[in-house]
Amino acid sequence: MNAIPHATRDAVRVAAVAKHHTAGEHRVAALDGASLTVRAGTLTAVMGPSGSGKSTLLHCAAGLDRPDAGTVTVDGVDLGSLGERGLTEFRRRRIGFVFQDYNLVDALTAAQNTLLPARLAGARAGRRHALAALEEVGLRDRADHRPHQLSGGEQQRVAIARAVLSRPAVLCADEPTGALDLARGRQVLDRLRAVVDVHGGTVLMVTHDPAVAARADRVVFMADGRIVDELGADGAAPAAEAVAVRMAGLEAV
Repeated sequence: MNAIPHATRDAVRVAAVAKHHTAGEHRVAALDGASLTVRAGTLTAVMGPSGSGKSTLLHCAAGLDRPDAGTVTVDGVDLGSLGERGLTEFRRRRIGFVFQDYNLVDALTAAQNTLLPARLAGARAGRRHALAALEEVGLRDRADHRPHQLSGGEQQRVAIARAVLSRPAVLCADEPTGALDLARGRQVLDRLRAVVDVHGGTVLMVTHDPAVAARADRVVFMADGRIVDELGADGAAPAAEAVAVRMAGLEAV
C-alpha cells in the first residue's frame, strides 16, 4: 500500500454533521452541523469543554457512530454509502484507533495484540510485521509480554503499534495520554508525531490538555456541537499558552 503524500489531500471531511442522543425524555444535540476537514499528513487536535461534542465528532469521523445528518468522507470514501458490513471492513483496513483505556486483550501478548485487527481484517500479517510495528514504538523487546506486565505508557504504545500496522488512512486517538503521567504521555505523543512526520500518516486526536494539543499541527475548538475556532491554520505551530487561553474563553461562556 502506498504511503499517503504529506499534506496534499484531505484524509477526512466532515460536512454539516448532526448527531443526537436521547437522555430520558430529552433529545440532546451532540453535534449541530459540525464541519471539519483534516489534511493528509497532519496531526489535528480537537478540544472543547465537556459536552461540546468532540468525542462524538471523532466517533463519527472514525465510522464508529453514524450521523443523523451530513456526510463523513474518509480517504475519499463516503461512509454513509457503506452498509454495516462494508463499514466494518473499511474501518479495519483504513482507520486506526487509540483510546485512553488502551483496549488490549489481557490474554494476548503485545505481539498478538498488535496483530489482532489485521488478522480480523483477513490481512496477511505475521509475527515479523508485529515485531516491526513494535520496533517503531520502541517495544520490540516487550513483544512476548502481556498487558499486565507492561506500564500504562507501554500499553498505549502497543495500542499505537496495533493501530498503525496496516498503515491506515487516518489514526483516531481519543484522549491517548489522559491516563498517563507526563513522561509516559510525552513518549506516546512522540510516537503519534512519528506516524505523521516519519510515515506521512494522518492523526485526528481529541484531548483536554493544552500541552498535548500544542504538539499538533492544528488545533480546532468545539462548543455546542460545532467547530468555533482554530489555531495553526496559518502554518504556525500552536503554543500551549495560546491553546489554554482559547480553552479558558470557551469554558467561561
